[in-house]
Amino acid sequence: MASSYVFAGVGGYYASKQGGLAGVFRCAIDGTDWKHALSQIEAFTVFAHPRDPDLVFAGTVDGVYRSTDRGQNFRRADFPDRGVQVWSFLHDDADPKRMLAGGSPVAVYLSEDGGARSPLARPRHHAFFLPCDAVRTASSPSW
Repeated sequence: MASSYVFAGVGGYYASKQGGLAGVFRCAIDGTDWKHALSQIEAFTVFAHPRDPDLVFAGTVDGVYRSTDRGQNFRRADFPDRGVQVWSFLHDDADPKRMLAGGSPVAVYLSEDGGARSPLARPRHHAFFLPCDAVRTASSPSW
């Protein structure tokens, strides 16, 4: 049976003041040793896909990073914009390949294939007039 992991994303004030501590850390459920899985970039959120434990996403200061090996290695996803901070992820229970990523400046990006081949689509609307971030995402039962 494959191992299960706990992930921690480190970014913001703490990461910027402590050299080498930004990124994603991973620890086996039955272990005590944290490994730096994604370094040199701040990570604000980590999302382990509930239907496919091999898929792990990191929301960073430069878009989405994706792992297909349970968070052992990450590569930047085919994300359309540079410099967008990604703060949240949400998957569709009815279609597990359909996902949203919430970003800053405020934007919501859509992927129809779990970020595998097609790029996460650029947002259609910037509906907010005040500076803000899409820090959390939630769905209604009909999504």
